[in-house]
Amino acid sequence: MNAQTGRNWRIAGIALLAILVLPLINCDEKPKPPPRTPDNLCTCTQYDLMCTEGVSTCWEVACKRNDYKDGKCFLYGPSTIPQIPEPLRGPTAKLFDLSFSAYADAVKAGGGAPNAETMAQVQKNTPNENIAHALVGMTNDFLYIAMGNDFRALTLDGPWGACEVGTVKDKSQTLALVDAVKKGTRLAIEKNSASEVAGPITEFFNTYPEYRPVYPGACYSGNIKQTPAECIAGALERRLAFLFGP
Repeated sequence: MNAQTGRNWRIAGIALLAILVLPLINCDEKPKPPPRTPDNLCTCTQYDLMCTEGVSTCWEVACKRNDYKDGKCFLYGPSTIPQIPEPLRGPTAKLFDLSFSAYADAVKAGGGAPNAETMAQVQKNTPNENIAHALVGMTNDFLYIAMGNDFRALTLDGPWGACEVGTVKDKSQTLALVDAVKKGTRLAIEKNSASEVAGPITEFFNTYPEYRPVYPGACYSGNIKQTPAECIAGALERRLAFLFGP
């Protein structure tokens, strides 16, 4: 047997051994299923905050992610929004005022992040970490609901991410809308009644009935049966109710 023939026999032997051994490898393991492809629906209830990869704040209805396949809803409820005890409600209301006011310069500039110094002051004076977390999330969420997609809250970290004003159609009207949300939030907390948020928002739309964002969100959709004022006030009221408990 020449050298070439010997090499051929060795190669054949190795191949045969591989064929015999391969079925024994991981023979007791079930084959891994293929990666799951998420469906394109992000089912939300009033306890959910938003689909961060979509275009709609979620409450009571299913929201569909239009642009991505990997979106997720952020839970909005007792696990993320703490009840505020009576002694802390006045100071917390003032901190919400500051938090909303931090976006005034961004609106005046036609877009941008909140004032860093003002937000640092809010965080520094917040009574505890849970309320600090709620202040950031609720401020950004409320502005997103009110301003639609003119406000960029669809970050990977939801409203706790680096949110900012994206577009401003009318600076004076947008400032008035932010002020209405701020005033309504303060009244609700001070009076221990989530329904108080509706008054300033209704007043804003009575003054500016034609106001619409450049890039409307859920509350400006033709698919809802409510007016923008009713939709925004209702969404904010449901969220503020978490601060007061059952």
